[in-house]
Formats: sequence, C-alpha cells, structure tokens
Amino acid sequence: MTVMMASGQTLPHEAPGGDLGSYPNFGMSMRFLVNIEGPDAPHDLGLWQSCSKLELDLHLQKFTQGGSNLINQWLPGNIDYSTVTLTRPMEKKSSEKVQQWLQKFINGWDSCSGPPYEESKKCQAIIRLLDHQLNEVKSWTLGNARPSKWIGPELTSNGTDVAIETLVIEHDGFLRHAEVRSQAKLHEKSDKDKSVEFRFNPATVTVSHASELKYSSDASKFNYLEKIGLLSLTIPELRLVGPDTLANCHQLLDWTYPAVKKPSNGDPYLSPLIFKWDDFSIFKEPVDVALTKATVKYERFDSGGKPIGALVDIELVCGLQDTAAQQNPTSGGLPGRSGHLMANGDTIPGIALGAYGDPGRWRAVAAANQIDDPLRVRPGSVLLLPNRTELAEGGAA
Repeated sequence: MTVMMASGQTLPHEAPGGDLGSYPNFGMSMRFLVNIEGPDAPHDLGLWQSCSKLELDLHLQKFTQGGSNLINQWLPGNIDYSTVTLTRPMEKKSSEKVQQWLQKFINGWDSCSGPPYEESKKCQAIIRLLDHQLNEVKSWTLGNARPSKWIGPELTSNGTDVAIETLVIEHDGFLRHAEVRSQAKLHEKSDKDKSVEFRFNPATVTVSHASELKYSSDASKFNYLEKIGLLSLTIPELRLVGPDTLANCHQLLDWTYPAVKKPSNGDPYLSPLIFKWDDFSIFKEPVDVALTKATVKYERFDSGGKPIGALVDIELVCGLQDTAAQQNPTSGGLPGRSGHLMANGDTIPGIALGAYGDPGRWRAVAAANQIDDPLRVRPGSVLLLPNRTELAEGGAA
C-alpha cells in the first residue's frame, strides 16, 4: 500500500527501513522525513520523531544616528542558522544509514582533505514535515549540510524506555544566498605561479597612511614635508586550511626576506607582489605591494605532525602609481608627482633615468626624499618623484 504526498511522490505505508512497523506504531508525532542528497548516492535517513532549532537569525545591528532621537537605524549583520536537532527511536535500517553518512563524512578528517574541506563534497539535507496521512505539509532544504553531533541511546539492563538516537546537523541555511565570487590572492608580479590563494576571504582589511606636515608661512595651508609616509595594508587572521597549508605559510614567510640582485653586490630588495581580491582596490589600478611582515599561528596538525591549519597576519606596503590625473595625496598632492616602491635592485640613478630620461637627476630625487646616502635606501621604501616643473625650477617643493 502506498500513500500519495502533496508533492506527487509516493511513500510506502510501512515506514522507511521496514523495521519500524506499520506507520504510526510510535504515535502520530513521528512526522519528519529526512533525506541527504549530494555528489555521492543519496542517504534516506528515514522518519524522525522531532525536529528542533530550525531557526533563522538576521542579527540586525542597531545604529543610533546623531540628531535622530526617535528612530533607530538598522544595519545588516551576518545571517545565522541554528543547528538542527533530530530525535527518534532507533530502528535497524534507517539508523544504519545515519552511521554510514557519519563514516563517509569523517573520511579524510585527519588530513583536512575530506568532505568538510572539498567543495565537491557539499551535501544538502531535505527535511519534510508530514501530516498524519503522510502528506507533505512543508519542506526545507538545508544547504551544505554536515553532521556535527550524534548521540546514541542510554541503555540499562533493567530499563523499559525506548532506545532514542539524536542527530545534530550544521548547515548554511534554507534560503538562497549569493555565492562567494572570488578568493583573495597574493602572487609575485613577475611569476604568477608563486602565489598563495586564501580559501577564506579576510574579514577586515585596514588601510593606513600618515603624512608628516609642517606649518607654512601661509596660514591658510599646510605644506607636506619632503619625507612622506607609507601606505600600508594590515590583514589579520587569514585562515589557511588543507594539505598545502605548510607550503603556503613557507611562501608567505619567504616573501618577507630581502633578496639580492646578481651580482652579489647589488642592493637587497623585497619581491614585488600583487594583492588581488576581485573588486577590492586602493587605487583605480592594481599596485605593487611588498610583504613586510607575516605572523603564522599553526593550529591544526595531521597524525604525522604536519600543519594542516593556520591563522596568518600579514602587513603589506603599497607602491604608488602616477597620480597626475587623480592627484592622490600620497604623491605629495601636486599634479605630475608620483611615487616609486624600491624593489628589484632599484638604484636612484636608475629610477631617475626611467622617470626623467636622465640618470643625473638622482640628486633631485635624493633631495626630495631627504636621502643623504643613495646607496643605503631601505628595501620597501617609497620614493617621492618630483614633477618636471619642479626639476626645471631647480628642486622639489
């Protein structure tokens, strides 16, 4: 005998698995049917007695606006879905399917190469609410569903209670959301094969710049000192997970060590890098960065002691582009000024040759940046390049 569901599907009058007996032997409350669908064969987890914590929390953030004393503003927060808890009396076939799902999920757990970390292993749990005639009332599809806890029955030799099992499922929600479009990535400018792609995007990026000012004889304005500050990015707690964690951490640390251009008496430099994260940008175009600091905290290891999880804090110094069109204040604020990040064994005469076509202009560059010894400029330093009008006048303002 079969029963027709509202969705057009048919269910056997006997509960899934067959060992529970004719429905509803355990009472009319057993009304939740759970199926797991994914890249592998689906798992029919059978009927469940209770389903709790099917909840959505929008985490709205109250924002008090100045001068608005009667109305609060609300900002969107992170959407949170509670873990779903299922309970039921145990029976042979359906309970065995639960154990099979648990076993499949933890394969590769030790090396972070199993389903929790592989995009192709995403599953979804479909929970159907059935009425007393097994007609579907409502269903919820839980995206990226994964078991987080299973509790077996409490058994005693003289007990008379029914053996109850509990399954807790974590998930990414039952509403549709936009997918993450891209991951943050750091790679060498000259060799894109040397790269670190962060599987999880940063939660915060701090951009900082400070300029040293001096008072002008004209009280209506400030003048920039010739020595300008550096534009820097600080990105905390970038998470690395998986078998390539150690190699990626080694690459990040290697980028913080200065290299020496051949011959060996060349100036040391930090490898110029590109930080890319889709629409994130500081200027209109990508700029070179140097990785000046990386702090690695290993927090998960495989059975052989190899790191397979880490939190990384990085600090980047940005090179400055020509700002004749946008007059970015980091270039000194005057049209035609630009900046240059010392890298690749650069020398001040070489920079002057590239900027002005005359290596003899190195003195003007050195004077604009208050450099006494042009052979001892630190790697990662940003040089202010005067415009040609300033050079014609005999120096930089």
